[in-house]
Amino acid sequence: MIRILFYLLVITLPFTSMGYGCSKKSHEEKEEHHEEEVHLKEESQKMIGLELMTIKKAPLVSFIKVTGEIAQETENVKHVTPSQPGTLKAFKVSIGEVVEEGALLCLVTMRDGSDLEIKSPSHGIVMAQYLKEGDSVDTISSLLTIANPDILRAGFNVYEKDLAGIQIGQNVILESLAYPDKKFEGKISFISPQVDPETRAIKIRVDVKNEEHLLKFGMFVTGKIVVPLSGEGLVIPETSIQDIRGQP
Repeated sequence: MIRILFYLLVITLPFTSMGYGCSKKSHEEKEEHHEEEVHLKEESQKMIGLELMTIKKAPLVSFIKVTGEIAQETENVKHVTPSQPGTLKAFKVSIGEVVEEGALLCLVTMRDGSDLEIKSPSHGIVMAQYLKEGDSVDTISSLLTIANPDILRAGFNVYEKDLAGIQIGQNVILESLAYPDKKFEGKISFISPQVDPETRAIKIRVDVKNEEHLLKFGMFVTGKIVVPLSGEGLVIPETSIQDIRGQP
C-alpha cells in the first residue's frame, strides 16, 4: 500500500513574548520532516485513486466512546389479524421476507366460501407465522407478525464521569464489526434516571437508522456520542491521516 503524507504550509511566528525561541534542534527537526514529502504527477494520482479535498472549518466536537448491543426487538411491530373468521388457505410470504405496505400476506377462506386477502399493514420483515394451512382463524389471534427494522434500538452504558455531556436528542455514530467501513446514525432517545449500584453505569437508549437492514437484532455495536464544543476549527477526513514511522 502506498502511503502519502500531505503537509499544510504553516506560517510560524516567533513567540518571544511567551519566552519561546527557535533552537537549532527544532530547525534540524524541520529539515528531517522534508524527507517525508512525496510529489506525484497527475497521472500517478489518478492511478492510485488519490482524492483531493479542501480543508474547511466546522464546529468542534468531542466523542464519548461506548459499547452496547442492538435490542432483541423493535417497537415498530404489527400483529396481523383477519377482519372475519374462517380457515387459513395459504401464506403468500415466508418468515424473514421483506414486505411492503399493502403486500399480500395470506388468504383466508371465509364461511361463505369466498377468499379474504390479508395484506401487510406496513413495510417490514415477516418475523413469525402462527398457524398452518387449514387451521381455523378468528379476529383476535394473530396470523403473523411484521416488524419494521428501519429504526432499531441500541442500549449502551454511560459512566458518571461522562454524564454531564449527554442529553436527549444527541447524535451518536455507531459501528459494527460486521461492516467495518459503514457508519450508522443514531440519536439518544432515553437516559435512565437510575445508576446501576454494581457497575456505576447509566443505561441509555439510542434509536438507530437501519434502512438497509444491515444491523440485526442482538448484534454488538460500538458508538461515539457526539458532544458539541464551543468554537470552530479546521477539519479533515479521518481517513486522510496516515502513519509515518509510527506517527500520525
